[in-house]
Amino acid sequence: MMRSKTPAEVEEYIKVFQTNFEVIPGGHRIIAKINKSENEKNKIIEYQSILDRLYEEFSSFNEDIFDNITIPYKMKSKQNMDA
Repeated sequence: MMRSKTPAEVEEYIKVFQTNFEVIPGGHRIIAKINKSENEKNKIIEYQSILDRLYEEFSSFNEDIFDNITIPYKMKSKQNMDA
């Protein structure tokens, strides 16, 4: 997201960069970072989709699935401070 540029300006920059990245110092490294970020973004979108489907499935069993969730935990016992 580039707040100082319009979407059209960003599109034009991308076209020029993709055409010339091989002669730009570090161009291959930048492309690798872009690809890595895109893969991570796609994973997040996929995980969100899975979570949305699970939420829909579980919410059909119970009106509000969060009302009946229990979280097991153990409290550590207090140690004797008088010793």
